[in-house]
Amino acid sequence: MSESTNEAEPLFHLVFPGYILPGADQDEVALDLSRLLKTPLDSVTKLISGKRRYVKLTFPLDKAKQLQAQVMQLGVECEIEPVGKVKKTSTSKKQRKRKEAFPDPEDFLSELNLESDEATSYSETMAQLQKLAGGINQDNNETEMYGFSHKEADAGQEKVKEQYKQGVAMAAVKRRLAIFVAENFDDYLPKFDKFQQGGQSHFVFTWHWSAFFVPFFWAIYRKLWGWSAIILISSIFWPFTNILWGATANYLYFRHCERKIKNIRKKFLPVEVDDKLLEAGGTSSTALAAAILAMLLLMTGFYWSEKLSPVFSTLNDNLERIEQSK
Repeated sequence: MSESTNEAEPLFHLVFPGYILPGADQDEVALDLSRLLKTPLDSVTKLISGKRRYVKLTFPLDKAKQLQAQVMQLGVECEIEPVGKVKKTSTSKKQRKRKEAFPDPEDFLSELNLESDEATSYSETMAQLQKLAGGINQDNNETEMYGFSHKEADAGQEKVKEQYKQGVAMAAVKRRLAIFVAENFDDYLPKFDKFQQGGQSHFVFTWHWSAFFVPFFWAIYRKLWGWSAIILISSIFWPFTNILWGATANYLYFRHCERKIKNIRKKFLPVEVDDKLLEAGGTSSTALAAAILAMLLLMTGFYWSEKLSPVFSTLNDNLERIEQSK
């Protein structure tokens, strides 16, 4: 009788709305969550990417609440949602796997499948979740999670921790660069990776065809206002600078992105950074169109001034003769 009761015990999904809690640092949250769940950083990034997702692995209610509170304490919004009663097929392999609420770390990676959940309403309010997180045993080092203790996991793993930190830092840098670059970021990021090899930014030869043929318009399009002026002036006095801009454009743009991102992170709160990166970065079709129009008008003006200058000169000579004849 007790076995049938256990089999009918409702199971729950762990749901991630996709956001970190106010005041939490995204890089640190990703590191801690990756270590807690024993899952790669790219999977963790999906859990805090702003899209609602849930973990396919199911848990009994008490274990689900315990894990939810652990995740909340790391600074990640987390909910639990019921998945219904489990079928009473005792011979089912899937059934037996679900009974293992906390699998071993090596099994967790294969079972952690992220699925989208488009529901917009939370199953519990944030106040209830915070209250739940506060009621969990404060001694996290002694809490058993996924078949291992935090004390055991932390011991002798400083090297792994450093690797996680470096991985999280690089993932965060790439994410911010992708947001700032916006259009064609998949073309720029591999080149940016070359500039960051070894831990510090340094120049590596790359080539940019747009910056070679039309460096001024490329700079305007990418909102490099200062560089666009320098490129225009240099092109007037030394036309062969196009080769220089083609070879250095990717690096100049990379350093521009670095400085802009750094300044934005200093000035604004973490929750505002992504929006500010979108505003400051990306491209400007309006500025490009205005620059092309201005250039066409300037060229047209020079053309007609050359064409009409003999006419005006002749007219001026005729007026002088008329004045002298008087």
